[in-house]
Amino acid sequence: MMIIWSKLNRCRNVCCENNLVSISYLLLVAAVFLAVPTRAEVPASEVQPIAKRKSAKFTVFPVGINIKQRNVDSSALIKGAENGSTAIALKQWLIPFDTVVKALNLKVTTLEGGKLELRSPGIVTRINPQILTTDPDLGLAWRISQIEKLLGVTVQFDLTRYAVVFDPPWLDLKQNSRAIKPEVDITGLTKIDPDRFTFTSIGQRLRLYNRDIGDRDFDASSDLSFLGTAWGGSWYLNIDQIELNNFGSWQLGELQYLRQTERVDYAFGSQFTFWQSSGENQYWGLTRIQRFGFTPDSDLSPNGFNADLRRQPQAIDRTVAGLAQPGDIVQLVTRRGEIVREIIVGETGQYQFDNVNARQNDYQVLIYPNGRLTIAPEVRELVTTYVSGQLTKGTSTFATSLGINRNFLRDSFWGDFSDVGGGVNYRLGVSEELTLGTGFVVDGSLFGLGELFFQPKDVPLQLGFSALINPEFNEADYTAYFNYQPTDRFNINFNGNGSNRNLRFDWRATPNLSLRLGNDNLDNVTTGFTFNRSFWLDRENNRQFSWSSTLDYGDRTGLSQRLNARYSNWQLAHQGTRTATTSRLNYYLSSNAFNSKGQSLFLGYDTRSSSNSNNVINLGWQYRSAQNASDGGSLWDVELGYGFNARGSAPLAALTTRALPGTTLRLSYQGISPENNDSQIQIDIFPNLRLQGRPSLGDRNFERLRTKGGILVRPFIDLNTNGKLDPGEHIDTEDAELLLQLNYESLETIDKDITSRGIYIPVDPGEHRLDLDSAGYPLNSQPTESSYGLEVTAGSYTKLDIPFRPAYTAIGVVTDRKGVPVAGARVEAISTTSKRPILSVTNSAGVYFLEGLSQSTYRLSVNDRPVDLEPLTLTADSEPLQEINLQIDK
Repeated sequence: MMIIWSKLNRCRNVCCENNLVSISYLLLVAAVFLAVPTRAEVPASEVQPIAKRKSAKFTVFPVGINIKQRNVDSSALIKGAENGSTAIALKQWLIPFDTVVKALNLKVTTLEGGKLELRSPGIVTRINPQILTTDPDLGLAWRISQIEKLLGVTVQFDLTRYAVVFDPPWLDLKQNSRAIKPEVDITGLTKIDPDRFTFTSIGQRLRLYNRDIGDRDFDASSDLSFLGTAWGGSWYLNIDQIELNNFGSWQLGELQYLRQTERVDYAFGSQFTFWQSSGENQYWGLTRIQRFGFTPDSDLSPNGFNADLRRQPQAIDRTVAGLAQPGDIVQLVTRRGEIVREIIVGETGQYQFDNVNARQNDYQVLIYPNGRLTIAPEVRELVTTYVSGQLTKGTSTFATSLGINRNFLRDSFWGDFSDVGGGVNYRLGVSEELTLGTGFVVDGSLFGLGELFFQPKDVPLQLGFSALINPEFNEADYTAYFNYQPTDRFNINFNGNGSNRNLRFDWRATPNLSLRLGNDNLDNVTTGFTFNRSFWLDRENNRQFSWSSTLDYGDRTGLSQRLNARYSNWQLAHQGTRTATTSRLNYYLSSNAFNSKGQSLFLGYDTRSSSNSNNVINLGWQYRSAQNASDGGSLWDVELGYGFNARGSAPLAALTTRALPGTTLRLSYQGISPENNDSQIQIDIFPNLRLQGRPSLGDRNFERLRTKGGILVRPFIDLNTNGKLDPGEHIDTEDAELLLQLNYESLETIDKDITSRGIYIPVDPGEHRLDLDSAGYPLNSQPTESSYGLEVTAGSYTKLDIPFRPAYTAIGVVTDRKGVPVAGARVEAISTTSKRPILSVTNSAGVYFLEGLSQSTYRLSVNDRPVDLEPLTLTADSEPLQEINLQIDK
């Protein structure tokens, strides 16, 4: 009928243009009207729904709430109407505000001005609650049309399930992780402090060599190192044993005490100066570095005190700003997808992120229209750069040092100390772009010190400059750094000081080809290129081809080249200069060239320009184990072969093993080489002895503890429940990765060394939190505490013994006098010593479980009534599972 009237209206518009057509129009209307059935002729089944729709009123009734097929609320009150077959005016139905928030798992935050921020994995939006409906029956409520428009959620009514069905588009969305980790909180936890003085480790590098196989006497040299903690800092001693059996040849290599805190560092003894020293002697002194307003870089030097790193902030703050549409979500993310910051664009259309760390140069800005996180975002690349030495605006450092130069002397252990020196330096972050430094240095003579570090905003330029200038201007020294990268493909770089300068231009002509032009000391022009290519020939059969080649030519240095090509099980490696070349072709028998593990055959060719007769051809067999040691090196590395040259031939052999804990052993024999044809035997032994805990061989990288610290965790079964690790009690590290969480992170992702004597975890100095996960508890045991706070200092491991007391379980059935199981009975075991009750409620079969019982005497009760049994006494000899059936008067 509506279609007919529509057609008649169109006809009327045309027909009314003249009177004659109007008469035809009236006749046509009459004919159509007579042809249409009267109301009495329309079937009742067609009329009744229309009548209901017109007269229906919304009422409050219960429905289920579903997220697709999953029910999240079995009975929620909504306001609407339905006729038994379909929903009436579904878009106008009202659903309580809290019901929608709970069903969609929305996080609601009240903002200034009364607006609400709604956040879910798929959308972030802000609404004025005044646009919602305040219903007298439901309170604050959504219309379904608002849910679909504001939240982007499709809503339907399923009459069969009698449920309102939400279909949010973010159900399968993988939410990005947050880059900001929770702050470590150890408030209220048992605090474990480090020892005030420790002798942590001893390490030695011993080398035995013999240049004549017929001579039984071996020459031996070594260096010996000691490491420990004292008064909150680390101490380190190194002795060079130039001739192991000649004490007169021994020399003091290093002696350093280092205390590094968040704000102030002290270094005493041998060290590098914080200025560009012109002398070659070793500097011994006392240096103090104080920081104002920032935390130092956590990437600590493993070689002891480094003034440059300790004056480098962990974060160099920048401001990132831009324009977007109001209501858009703008996220600052890393290239790994971690969300660093997030903001909803306001009415001005501007967004701004303050204090963005420029040292993490891997950001992107993602813009989601209208806060819909399920829509592909607009991606804006962000490049943040900095200059080493630069500070955040308003922060500063102050460094002072006073010492003396030491000259190594042969046959003298201490050497010769002379020439007092030192310096003072102050650096200030003047702005986000500029850092300035000033001071003076005494190094042979008096120098003024000036520093400039410059990184202009939105310009890919970095500039660093430090100069030592004599007041009389007759002596000066400087270091300078300049880098300009106008595009991703072109770069200009300069590095220089008073004796060496290097200018270089780099151009990435194609994704695989890079060209460069350089000038060294202004008299040696170098040119070169690098070409890289990698692709799959047959992915199913693991046939991959990779090629990397580098070629450089200098006026003074001549031609140098480097090549590495891999295909399936083949690898070709070559490097050479004007004076020497080394080439090697490998064929891997048990793996492929991209793995480099297992057995392989090799063919090598080594040359020296001094004598063509010494050019050597080597061929042989090599084995590299797939299993690695704790320091990352192969557990076994064996090489056997034979060498040929114009003067003769001889075998070669080498063995490197890290199978002994904390020890690296290298044995090598070479009967022929490009340098000479003398048979050579060499033995290198690098043992390291841990002294903390139970002394043992271990930790090949113990010298990293000079600036870092560590945690030694020893979980043990406390058989006598005295809380101490006694002789005969077992240290249990079998499930250490499941048991421990350090600073809220699983031990699986953290560097550690798990041994039978404990778990050694290297960490930065400071406060740390250790939590226990019940998934790693030893069988039939439980800890006395589940979380600890630890203070760590450099030079040693903070030792934490975790006692696990034996745990027992009582199980049984509660019945009445007729033997009928009693459900819902309250069973308690109360210790006669601690008075702490342990409770269980029987299930429908009358079964109870009393878990976590320790060694003690317990009195049992059911429904607060003592049972007619002897007290339960648990000792070290008791079985872990105690079966005790109980009977009561119901």
